[in-house]
Amino acid sequence: KLFEMKSDETLIGSNESFKEAAGKGYDASVWMDLDKVYAKNNQASMAMTMAGINSKGTSANIGFTFEKGKIVMDADYTGNEDINKLYNKIVNDNVKSSVFKNIPIENADAGFSFSINIEGLVSILKEKGVLSTVESNLQKSGVTVDDITKALSGDVVGVLGKVNFDSKRGQMPEFVISIGIKDKKAFEKVVDALNSKEARGALTKKDNVYEAPGGMGFLVIKDDAAYVTMTGSIKDGINKGDSKLKGDFKEQSGKYASV
Repeated sequence: KLFEMKSDETLIGSNESFKEAAGKGYDASVWMDLDKVYAKNNQASMAMTMAGINSKGTSANIGFTFEKGKIVMDADYTGNEDINKLYNKIVNDNVKSSVFKNIPIENADAGFSFSINIEGLVSILKEKGVLSTVESNLQKSGVTVDDITKALSGDVVGVLGKVNFDSKRGQMPEFVISIGIKDKKAFEKVVDALNSKEARGALTKKDNVYEAPGGMGFLVIKDDAAYVTMTGSIKDGINKGDSKLKGDFKEQSGKYASV
């Protein structure tokens, strides 16, 4: 039956997204018709309905390239007009280099990055009529949507250092989460409000460092970013302005989203 099919009856002959995926030159690919995937998933279908958008004409292709000692995976997404408009409003083109500036981990074993246009996200929430609900929930924590919009750039990078799977002592892996700051005073206002309201003053502040009880965690405000870590030596490296991160991960993380 396969060989008897006419070319326009095949996926590659009838679906532009599949045809494009097949021509990408990956060593292996997994292609999905997202409209059909979402239709079989109640949670995804409900989320799309609540957002007031449909998934018709959407697809994703996960492409794998095998290189020396590593596998590179890329995700190509095809959206319909509604979803493309949504993404264009809430996703920035790239992660700004300022969030990499003081990461004292040279080679990451793993990590993630993304950049959200916060003003665009707020406008979408307003369009969908749910902004007031979000605002009322935030105000319980002592902050407003306006505070968040002023404080954050929308850039986030997480870096995980050497992971020791053989450790029997339950070692805490070295990690840093870097959050882009738009306005330092506005950011400190948000942190202070959350600290007093939610954590009831659990964090103590000295200069530019917020510290959890017993040195169990640190929030360091340095240049245009806030760095979260649980390791004292990494906290010191951030404060010294150590910029050690390099290699493939740093290059990939500059895109609008990576993992």
